[in-house]
Amino acid sequence: MTNGNLAQEVRVQNLVMLRAVFVYSLCCLFPLPAQIPDWEQIRASARTAFQQRQYAQSEDLYRQVLSARESQLGKDDSALVTHLNEVAGLCFAQSKMQDALQLYQRGLSILENKHGPFHLDLLPQIGLVIRGSQALQQATNVRDLLTRSLAIRVKLQGPDHVEVGWEMTRLARFHASQEDFVQSDIHYRSALEILLKKLGPEHLSIAPVYDALGALSKEQKSLPQAADYFTRALTIRENHYGPNTAEVASSLDNLAGVYVQMKRHEEAEPLYERSLAIWTGALGVEHPLLATSVDNLAWVYAALGRYHLAEPLYQHALLVREKQYSDSLQNRAMVASARDHYIKAEALFEEALAIIDRPAPPAKVGPETPPGMKRPVPIDLEALRPGRLVQVLENYADMLERAEKPVLAKPMRERAAALKKKIEEEIKAAQEALSSGK
Repeated sequence: MTNGNLAQEVRVQNLVMLRAVFVYSLCCLFPLPAQIPDWEQIRASARTAFQQRQYAQSEDLYRQVLSARESQLGKDDSALVTHLNEVAGLCFAQSKMQDALQLYQRGLSILENKHGPFHLDLLPQIGLVIRGSQALQQATNVRDLLTRSLAIRVKLQGPDHVEVGWEMTRLARFHASQEDFVQSDIHYRSALEILLKKLGPEHLSIAPVYDALGALSKEQKSLPQAADYFTRALTIRENHYGPNTAEVASSLDNLAGVYVQMKRHEEAEPLYERSLAIWTGALGVEHPLLATSVDNLAWVYAALGRYHLAEPLYQHALLVREKQYSDSLQNRAMVASARDHYIKAEALFEEALAIIDRPAPPAKVGPETPPGMKRPVPIDLEALRPGRLVQVLENYADMLERAEKPVLAKPMRERAAALKKKIEEEIKAAQEALSSGK
């Protein structure tokens, strides 16, 4: 072999080696994707089945994943806890509470074996066991687990840690649910002391604790104390949200309710008036929840002897509840119609129609607002009745036509059309009057 050929061969070998090094470097920088394990593919299918509400199929697939992982890792590996919780969640979704609780408890035992009895990583799993125990109404177990969670936080985070305060509120809520108001009050007060120290007296998170203490004081007939707690909660929410929000309205209702129990109706009156104005703006005059607020103010007016103010408010609440009931009847009627249960649907529509299609009550005579106060709610909902009547008539006619009763449907269609025309004419006349300045 000549020197020239030898040199050429060496150059070729060097190029091959450089190419190999380059390819190896690329593989290191951009490795090929690893093959997805079979159990991960099954898990993805389980998630899809869950999203499609195919809970039994999803549970079966998650159990397959759990079995595969147990074979790989053994039955006591902490990585199994995720899979146990997935199966438990599917059991919970199918109301198999006992199965769910056993799986959550097994997960907790695995973590205890790994970390010991006092470790922060136990707390999420303890929370799941509490969830299962609550579903089965195992109050003693819930109490013990909540107490244990508190003990873990106190030991590992210190007695004045903010999370200890929140843990105390959870235990306090449990005692309140069991009507053990003394223990609940003790834990809420301890929690409040910690949270005030750590968060400050104006922190928004303090307001629900004041609410809870106010409710407990009210339950135990300590009404002045309850009023003080509710006043503090109201102040915090006003400072945080401003004066006209639903959160503030709830606080106003709480405080006004205590004043009513204390027979301090003059002080309850402006609170309920302000609350009603807020709820009206937030919900609208026909919202079902507004009826309670209207009733509260009406009751105070009646207690103060202002019957001319109370009566139209009670009438307003009645009209709101009538609409809610008639809407419910219509919904039931349409479901019955969709299932071809026409006799039942017809009876329900007739009942709804009887509520809406009745003469308006006589107009009330006399002052309708206290001096200096703007009425927070338009009392006369009768103006809205024709539109609601049109809706019932049209839905009823739809059902009758579906039931092949066009002769009965026709007069309802005609009446609905006439009412709609009248409503449109009234709206047009009102707009013209407004534009002309009359």
